[in-house]
Formats: sequence, structure tokens, C-alpha cells
Amino acid sequence: MAPCGHLHFHHASPLYRDDFSQASAGLQGLFVHEMTHVWQTQRKGRWYLPLMRHPFCRYDYALRPGWTLDRYGIEQQAEIVRHIFLLGRGWRVPGAPPLDSYRGILPFTGLSV
Repeated sequence: MAPCGHLHFHHASPLYRDDFSQASAGLQGLFVHEMTHVWQTQRKGRWYLPLMRHPFCRYDYALRPGWTLDRYGIEQQAEIVRHIFLLGRGWRVPGAPPLDSYRGILPFTGLSV
């Protein structure tokens, strides 16, 4: 969870890890998803996530030709980055398009497509 751009995992949660780099691919993907929300806050400001989050936020998405990441909703953006991360490491992501389909969508470097 990343309200107001700060990452929170309760230490007693089964999702918590001292070092996510040593966690399973699924937990690393969750970390990348939540860090995308931190990045969104850094770009858009402290109140961006609380004001944009609502019960109808969609996690599922369909890639649209010519759309960049900012055209998608906040949870869709986080899922897209998570999927690129997992696919780039050879993991299967049910329902996600092939890795090459994501070319040109990210506004930053560091995750290769």
C-alpha cells in the first residue's frame, strides 16, 4: 500500500519482507506495483493518489496503440509496470500481452522492453 506516496507493509503481514529482492516473483511484482504509486506521487504531488483513488479504479487494462502510460488509470499504470517487470524476467503473466507489445509505453528507463 502506498497512500500519499509512502510504502506501507505491516511487519506481521505475510506480504512483508525485509528485502523484496530476495522474495518470490509475485512479491517482487507487488513491490514494483506499489513503487509505481510512489513514483506517481513524486510526479503529480502528495494528494494525487488520495484524490484519484476511488472504488471504481480498474486494475485490468487493454493496451491501446499509441497510448503512453499516463493515458491509463492509476492502478492500470501500476499493473502495466508490474507486468513489464515480471515478463522481462521470464515469468508468465496470465492475460498479459507479450513483452514486446509494451514497447514505447514507459516514460522512464530501467525496465527494458
